[in-house]
Amino acid sequence: MKNKSCILKGNQQVYHLDVMKASSCCRAELTDITDEHDVHHHIKLWDKQSLQLDQGEEITDCEYCWREERQGNQSFRQVAKIVEGKKQIELKLSNVCNLQCAYCDPASSSTWDKSIREEGQFSHISKNLQHRLQPFDAVADIDPYVKQVTQYIDSCEDGEVFLKLLGGEPTMLIKNLEFLQTVNPEKVWKVGLVTNLNPPSNKFLHRCIEMFGDKLVLEISLDATPDYCHIPRGNFNELNFLENLDIVKQTVKHIQLLPVISSLNIGNLARFIDWADFNQLAFLPQQLHAIDCLRIEHLPNEYKQELEKELERHRSRLPRWIFEKLKATPLNKGRTYEQYHYVKQYCERLKIDLNSMKESKKYWHFVETAYNKL
Repeated sequence: MKNKSCILKGNQQVYHLDVMKASSCCRAELTDITDEHDVHHHIKLWDKQSLQLDQGEEITDCEYCWREERQGNQSFRQVAKIVEGKKQIELKLSNVCNLQCAYCDPASSSTWDKSIREEGQFSHISKNLQHRLQPFDAVADIDPYVKQVTQYIDSCEDGEVFLKLLGGEPTMLIKNLEFLQTVNPEKVWKVGLVTNLNPPSNKFLHRCIEMFGDKLVLEISLDATPDYCHIPRGNFNELNFLENLDIVKQTVKHIQLLPVISSLNIGNLARFIDWADFNQLAFLPQQLHAIDCLRIEHLPNEYKQELEKELERHRSRLPRWIFEKLKATPLNKGRTYEQYHYVKQYCERLKIDLNSMKESKKYWHFVETAYNKL
């Protein structure tokens, strides 16, 4: 019997309560939360599914990993790590966010939502991408289900829960702070914030530092060096970020950078690593799963070759998948066409000048050249 066990199943819970969805990990399919299938129902279901996996069953909920393994790749379940004896709960209550990252969408950014509603849909892109960029309508009343999450945390052992708040930008939502104030701190091992560290106000951060002290973990969404980050992360404010970074470096013990690797920032990655090292910050590159045309495997081969040479000195510190995706492949004409039009419109809407930075200028040169040859 082949090993189908997964350390996450039964130990990780993901709730997107703004759309009334839940999953047992960040790769599993999101399923509906209803009065009948509430938070408590999902927890029991995931415990049952964990036993099914231990018995060698390929449950449909985990198709993402089965597909990767059938293709000969390492799946998420095979590399996933979680602290033994801990329950990890990830909670998203809103899409409120002040940034408009190129690889994001209205469901995760209210700024994206506002842009689509006011300026309309992008043209010359696939139906799948247009669907992803549809305006977002949140569920009105999520309080009963937030309470169920609190009840579950109360039922856990002291120090058993790793609680993580997702966004949007979680530090911009007062409801997140209200929720944290209902959580029994004795039950919490760590409290994580996935933050852009670029909110209009840092009052939320200061309050979390006061409430949780050394238990606070910051996972900072930073895709490039601060001087370059305005390109992949629309509306990014470099000065605001650096001021907040200075504050948290002095007050928060656990900080990690989570750069999402895309076509728009891969050319800055070598310089980003040098910057992170200089600032003594750990980093963990993240694969892009959303906006397909921005995945680095769709870049022109000539640019891939240059990128591989630039990143060679950091090879031992980067995940294997980056170099796998930079291998030469036949140009995907459909994705090249879509990438050109999507990035062009994105930059026009946010008044981003790709020629203003040498890395983005080189990137656009290769993409534009490939597009003109279609």
